[in-house]
Amino acid sequence: AANNITNTNELTVNGKLSAKDVTNSGTLTLKNGAELEDIANSGNAYITGKTSAENITNNEGNIFNAEGDVNAQNITNKGDMDIYGNTETELLITNSGSLDVTGSVTGKDFTNTGSASVGEELTLTGNLNNTNSLTVNGLANLHDVTNSGTLTLKDDADIHNLTNENTVLISGNADANNIINNKQMSVDGNLSVAVDVKNTDTLTVKKDLNVAGNITTSKTLDVTGSVSAANLTNEGSVSVGGTLTASGDVSNTNTITVVGKVIVEDVTNSGILTFGNGAEINDFVNNGSAYITGSTIANNITNNEEKIFNITGDVIAQNINNKGDMDITGNAAAEVLILNSAALDVTGTLTTVDFTNNGIANISENLISTGILNNTDVLTVEGQAGLNDVTNSGTLTLKNGADIHDLTNDNIVKITGNANTNNVVNNKQMTVEGSLASTGNVINKDELTVTNNLTTDGSITNTKTLNAGGSVSTIDFTNSGN
Repeated sequence: AANNITNTNELTVNGKLSAKDVTNSGTLTLKNGAELEDIANSGNAYITGKTSAENITNNEGNIFNAEGDVNAQNITNKGDMDIYGNTETELLITNSGSLDVTGSVTGKDFTNTGSASVGEELTLTGNLNNTNSLTVNGLANLHDVTNSGTLTLKDDADIHNLTNENTVLISGNADANNIINNKQMSVDGNLSVAVDVKNTDTLTVKKDLNVAGNITTSKTLDVTGSVSAANLTNEGSVSVGGTLTASGDVSNTNTITVVGKVIVEDVTNSGILTFGNGAEINDFVNNGSAYITGSTIANNITNNEEKIFNITGDVIAQNINNKGDMDITGNAAAEVLILNSAALDVTGTLTTVDFTNNGIANISENLISTGILNNTDVLTVEGQAGLNDVTNSGTLTLKNGADIHDLTNDNIVKITGNANTNNVVNNKQMTVEGSLASTGNVINKDELTVTNNLTTDGSITNTKTLNAGGSVSTIDFTNSGN
């Protein structure tokens, strides 16, 4: 055993070296391990066997090779350090040169400003600060990570907090508490985050992204699999290859594309939304362009002025409020109200309780309204109309017959086919290209034309022009017109 050793030339020890401090500026060869307090190398150091020390320092341009495990409180490498074994530090690893460890590395803090490679696992309980290049070939169990260089993790990673300012590449699955990505981050497996993800540049996940908290992204988020979160706020571009699930809200001001199904609470869109396999949403407010393929189930759907809302599939909602351009290629059902004040096109059947149309609406198949239909502009139904109470002050065209409880017309009604009603009050122009049958009364105050039969179980009152091409059958007929 020795107290202090200083070598400036060549020193070879065939047995184990036990010493306090070792200072080397020559060539030091230890063939059976070493137990030291401090070793400072400014030359070439070669150690075979286990090395234990408090502080290991390898200075600039110098070689430190250890063929065996290394245990230390602190390791500082400024030169070329190769460890062919496992490394364990109690406090800090500082690397500004080239550090290669073929085994695992376990420690508290790791500051890397050089090039570092770990052949097996990297386990840290403190801080990892990487400003240059760090590659881990095995599992990475890390606490707080700040990266402004290139961090390559070739297996699974478990990270408490990650802040990335440059490049992070993870080949396996990744678990984290919080992620802040300000540059480029890629995960080839699943990414699971216990709290939040904030992305200001490019985040790519090749499998699923599961976040218990919020996702906030302002540039590019590309997920090949599915995405789940509490809330998603997007100001950039989001692409999801699977499903999108959020227990809270989705807010979009730029572009979101989802190939799979969307199951979220509320959606507010002022950008471009594309959902490829249907959606289940509480409230949907569209201030941009929304395109949904597949069935859509919602509580309230609002499409605002001059905005585009296209659905290729069936729609079920409590309320639909369209102030822009809404196209539904399928059937639509509203359990309470449809309000249209712009352009509404439905290629299938529209079923609702109440329907207020203050714009232009076209229904390619049937229209069923069990409440009140109020039309003030243009409403065209290609199929059959099954309606309760109708008030019309616009142009109402029913092209395949109609069953109506009570009809009040203050402008134009044209029905092709037979019309069955309870009561009719016509104050302007009404044409039925077929027969008109009423279980109640017919009151005409302007122009009523029926090409076939006119039948009522109550009375007919005419004060202007009434034309019937077939027979007229009623209980009472009061005429003061033509």
